[in-house]
Amino acid sequence: MEVKVVPGIGKLVEVVASGIGGVAGSMLAPWRAGQESKAREITARGNARILEIQAEAQKKARQILVDEDVSRRVEIELAEGIRQRVEYQEHKRQANITSPPWSAWLPSNWKRRTYRQLNPITTGLLGSSGK
Repeated sequence: MEVKVVPGIGKLVEVVASGIGGVAGSMLAPWRAGQESKAREITARGNARILEIQAEAQKKARQILVDEDVSRRVEIELAEGIRQRVEYQEHKRQANITSPPWSAWLPSNWKRRTYRQLNPITTGLLGSSGK
């Protein structure tokens, strides 16, 4: 079945549509305003959610920086403990270097004696009389 277009029908449709549009336009204005209001509300909610996400990301970034600061502080405290330990060991080494060399093999009850009493020459440990 073939539809034939009558030349004046197109113009009639345009006139009727504009008439209905003129009458319906004033009736549809509140509905259109409500729809636009809903669209703005959805857009505002979306923008608010974006701001919440950004704020959460900034909060996490600050927490990471604080955690890094705390870990740096722990590292500094650990390094200070290591430095103190090394300093103590070096102090002990220096004390061992400056102490008499034979004091390491002496019995513990001899270590309380004076240097003159521990001198191998005066005590006869080397076999000489020391006179």
